[in-house]
Amino acid sequence: MNPLYFYPLLLVYALLLSLLYINSHLKRGTENRLLAEQRRYQRHLFKISKELSFIKEQGKLVLFVGDTVYQLMRVSWLLIYTVDSDGDVYRLARQLGKEARVKKIDLSFDAAAAEECAVLLPMNRSNRLIGFFMLGPKQDGSVFSDDDMSVLKIIADQTAVALENALYWEKEKQRIIRQEAVARAKSLDIMTGSLAHEIQNPLTGAMGNLEVLREMVNKYEMTQDDREVVEESFKYTLEPLHRVSKMVQVLNNYSKGYSVADFKVFNALDAVNDFKVLVQSKLKHADVQLTYEVDDDLPQVMGVPVWLQEALMNFVSNALHALRKTKDKRIVIRVLRHQRCVRLECEDNGQGIPADMLKEIFHPFVTTKSTSEGTGLGLSIVRRHIEAMGGDVWAESYGVGHGATFVVLLK
Repeated sequence: MNPLYFYPLLLVYALLLSLLYINSHLKRGTENRLLAEQRRYQRHLFKISKELSFIKEQGKLVLFVGDTVYQLMRVSWLLIYTVDSDGDVYRLARQLGKEARVKKIDLSFDAAAAEECAVLLPMNRSNRLIGFFMLGPKQDGSVFSDDDMSVLKIIADQTAVALENALYWEKEKQRIIRQEAVARAKSLDIMTGSLAHEIQNPLTGAMGNLEVLREMVNKYEMTQDDREVVEESFKYTLEPLHRVSKMVQVLNNYSKGYSVADFKVFNALDAVNDFKVLVQSKLKHADVQLTYEVDDDLPQVMGVPVWLQEALMNFVSNALHALRKTKDKRIVIRVLRHQRCVRLECEDNGQGIPADMLKEIFHPFVTTKSTSEGTGLGLSIVRRHIEAMGGDVWAESYGVGHGATFVVLLK
């Protein structure tokens, strides 16, 4: 063979072998990388499946899933929204890598809410959207592969099941707490009624005996000065006993269970006067200035007087909690005529109520107190009672640090 042709052919053959080797090497490298990525996905999916079966709290669940997806997909940012208890608003539950511009999204949100989002991943359960992921671009600028989307779909489905379970357990926990709170309230009512009865009987006897003794002493001859001293002694002895008797009577009425069948026409001022007796002990060591502003000629209202007292007691209790860090503590209770209605206000100069809580504060279990200080049921019961009486109740506040006013309007 002519060397002029042999060497070029040999060179071409060597280049082909080299290209085949390079191609095979690159192919194996790509396959190995894909296999490693698939194994990484499998490990994370196994970990997610295992952890989600044990997590029952929604907050911990969202925290775990958010961190896992953020690290697994190596995205620049991640947001997770979950549905609230009413099922019509989605609240930001987890954010990583960026500050979310929108904290709440309603059901009418559109693409504008996710204009910078690379992947919008829904979490559906029983034909219901219970949450969604928003993922930003990948940190290395690469696009999401089919494998990425498949893994994300699996994670979203598993999270939807776990989230539904967490919502169920939360409702079940609230139901148990509600039952326990109602049971405690009933037992306290029974105990209060029993104590009031046990105190009232000997108290009535003691006051009756003192009145008899008073009449007997007055029959004896004595100087005018002695008679005045004796009369003054009886007066100072009987007056506190009458106050205690009045307080016991109010407590006894307060502890009874009432319903719509107990409705009657009453004067709101009478209920407020009984409330003054109840609230005395609560304010004894509170260092709070409590004042009353009352209109004359108040119209009669229909309902249960004790429910009105309960509302005022809840308002004052919340005010005392809000005033803990305030130096000049003030509470003002107003009983005003508003056209043909009665308007009651309880205003304090405490820490105020955040704007986003004003509409929710009358919902069950919504509270700014710790679990050891309250269950969050008081105001929800107040709303139920006031609305049963045909009235309205709401809260007003200019925000944190500007005090709050609770308002009842009875028609």
